[in-house]
Amino acid sequence: MKTDCLPFGLFCKSFLMSLGCWGLCACSDDPLPQWNYTLQVKSPDVAAYAAVETGNYEVVSYRTLPENGQQEPVAWEIIGFDANGDNIFGMEERPDWLKSLTLEKGAGGKTAETGKAVIVGSAALVDLNDFRNNKLKSEPSRGQAGAPYDLAKHDIKGHEMSLNTANCYVISAPGLYKLPLVYGNALTDGKENPKSYTSSAEGNYILTNFVDHAGQPITSPYIALSNEGANVPKGAKIVWADERNLVKDLLIQGEGKDAYLQFSVASEQIRQGNAVVAVTNEKGEVLWSWLLWFAPDDVLETTAVTNHKNVVYNFAAEALGWKYTRYEGTPYARREVRVMVGQTAGKGERQTAVLTFAQAGFRQGEGTSALYQWGRKDAFPGTDDIAEGAFEQNAGDKMSLANSISHPEKFYAWGSSWYNGCNAANYWSAENTKSDFLDDPIVKTVYDPSPAGFHVPASNAFTAFTTTGTPAMTREAINAVGEWTAGWHFKADKGHTTFFPATGLRYRYDGKLYYTGQAGAYWSAIPFMTFGALSLYLDKASVLPVGCPNRSYGYAVRPVRD
Repeated sequence: MKTDCLPFGLFCKSFLMSLGCWGLCACSDDPLPQWNYTLQVKSPDVAAYAAVETGNYEVVSYRTLPENGQQEPVAWEIIGFDANGDNIFGMEERPDWLKSLTLEKGAGGKTAETGKAVIVGSAALVDLNDFRNNKLKSEPSRGQAGAPYDLAKHDIKGHEMSLNTANCYVISAPGLYKLPLVYGNALTDGKENPKSYTSSAEGNYILTNFVDHAGQPITSPYIALSNEGANVPKGAKIVWADERNLVKDLLIQGEGKDAYLQFSVASEQIRQGNAVVAVTNEKGEVLWSWLLWFAPDDVLETTAVTNHKNVVYNFAAEALGWKYTRYEGTPYARREVRVMVGQTAGKGERQTAVLTFAQAGFRQGEGTSALYQWGRKDAFPGTDDIAEGAFEQNAGDKMSLANSISHPEKFYAWGSSWYNGCNAANYWSAENTKSDFLDDPIVKTVYDPSPAGFHVPASNAFTAFTTTGTPAMTREAINAVGEWTAGWHFKADKGHTTFFPATGLRYRYDGKLYYTGQAGAYWSAIPFMTFGALSLYLDKASVLPVGCPNRSYGYAVRPVRD
């Protein structure tokens, strides 16, 4: 490889050139020029799953003499691939799906040189439902006798973290588990989080002190210590489950701050599904309950979506409690390779840069999700086929915060009890006083149903899903890729999509399940006046990103990252 130097004595020049070492100019009387090397690359957008080539990538490569601004092209070439994400690049890591690059080297210059990646399109879709269940069964078991796996001290991938409690825990492997007996997210980053159960907001229809199953203000994150120990857990039970034998051997371990609910998940029984579990007092009254969502460890991966106010929301991959009944797609969720480009001239100054080539996966299917009445933490089944426990579809006009907590199995019908007693604006955002479409920060409460690190989105979150941010009644106005497949693949940032399926809903007056696979509805954290709440609605013909239904409907929750 030839490098650069200024001319010097004829003997030195002739000798070094004869050796092919022109540029190793130790005997020069003149200094080497100090070039500044520039290498800039631009990656293409993520390719569609059936695409056979990407968009253009760009490479700009040149050098500049600072003293006079002289610029020269610098040649470049591909020098390595990283397909496994370990940041180690080698030519042997070139993946099979990347068939070729139309430009693997270039002469350089200030004008971008462009090429495309030729890739393997994935037009053939495969059945993924069994794959999803088998993945759960094949994961290494977590926890062991005497040392159960603490769900609040690990993220969904199994990495240790500061203690973070929630009303929903995702289980992606068999094992022996425990969860702290704590009200919702009242412990965050290992510390007490009183902002989750008290509010400094002022005005009408504000809940200042969040209450427990008895309607008493919560005074401690710990169920056993709140209200001077009036609610010591004595027992545990399954409220309802949509699959049999997901959870076994429920029992309470420890006392006070060290009280836990322990349970086991067998490898031969684990599969997609949901179970609501609860702890009870000596009278058998439910003190608090949690959703255990059995799903693969990618369901909380996020996709960034920028709404019509240029606010970014990082949506979880799936709605809480989502379970596929029919599922097909590409064998991969997304595949990506990083490609290092290096300049071929210069010494220590020469630059490297990294291009990223990615191909989107594709998923479609039908299923069910957990459904929620607005402001409640309690998950209801998205199916009428209950495998264990009980679910009361129509518990009448008897809604109260105390009843909702002590009876997580009861779906309360719309009536005066909602209108008069459950009309606060801040059940899912502690400091909220508004009833409007907004992007204000959400202060997660103990009633928020989301897992740790997530919350119910603000009311403007869904405006990206139509071209105008307002209701769309034509295909052209729906901001999605492809056609309706029991849901919409809405456009997201950087060429990505996010799938919002038709979850169905439960009717406000009687709790009956309607429109599964035909329509979907998703809550925001913000109310609409004292009787409604703001939401997303979608079906084959329309998308309403700014809906305002009655609070007693059962809708899905698609959380966003904190």
